Amino acid sequence: MTRRIVITGAGAGLGLELTRWYAAQGDTVIGVVRNDEAAAEFTNAAGPDGILVRGDVTDPACAERLRAVLAERAPAVDILINNAGMSGRGAQLAAINLADVQQSLDVHCLAALRIAQAAIGALLAAERPTIVNVSSRLGSVSRVASGDFDHLGIAYATRISKAAQNMLTACLHREFGPRGLAVYAIHPGRIRTRMASADADLEAPEAAARLAGWIDRTRPDRLVFYGEPDAGEFAW
Repeated sequence: MTRRIVITGAGAGLGLELTRWYAAQGDTVIGVVRNDEAAAEFTNAAGPDGILVRGDVTDPACAERLRAVLAERAPAVDILINNAGMSGRGAQLAAINLADVQQSLDVHCLAALRIAQAAIGALLAAERPTIVNVSSRLGSVSRVASGDFDHLGIAYATRISKAAQNMLTACLHREFGPRGLAVYAIHPGRIRTRMASADADLEAPEAAARLAGWIDRTRPDRLVFYGEPDAGEFAW
C-alpha cells in the first residue's frame, strides 16, 4: 500500500537519499526544501508523485505552508522524518557565537517542533503513524559528559541543539504514544556529507536504506527507541 512520507531537508544528503528510497518503493514523498537547487534534486528523486513544499524550516510560514499542502493533498501521513540539519561552530567557550547556537536550536529543535505541529493532524489520521527525528550521538548527554567525542572538536551548538531535539522526542512520545503514534530519535550513522564529522565512514544511500529499513522492522513492535540502526541502543 502506498504510504505518504514527509521529509524535511529532502533535497540534499540523507534527506535526498531517503526520498529516492521511498519513491523507489512506490511511496509518495512530501519534501520540504529550502532553495532552487534542492527543489530540482528533490523533484528528480521523488518522481511524478512527489509533492514539493518550498521554505526554510526555521520560518513559521514554512510550517503553515506544509499544513495547507497536507490538508489539500495528503490528509493522512504515515511517516514524518525531521531531517533538516546544519553544522555548528565553536568547540570551546571562548569561540562560541550565541547566534550560531540560536540558529542550531532553531533548525534542530524548534523547526522539528513546528513541523510536528503542522503535521500532527495528518499523522493521527493514519493507521500506524510514525515520527522520526534524525538525531545524533552528539546529543547524548552521558556520552558527551564521559568525553567520548572530545577528539572530534564538535561545536557546542550541535551538541546542545541535538540534546534539545532528543527531549522533544521524549515529550512527543509521552503525549502521543498512548494514541498509537510512534516517535523515534535516531542517530543514522557517521555519514559522509558536507556536515560530516572527522570519523565519518558511511555513504548517504546506505544510511538511508538502513534507517528506512529499521523503521519498517521496528514500528510494529515498539513506540519509541533511541538508537542507531544496526548498531544497538544509545544512552541519551
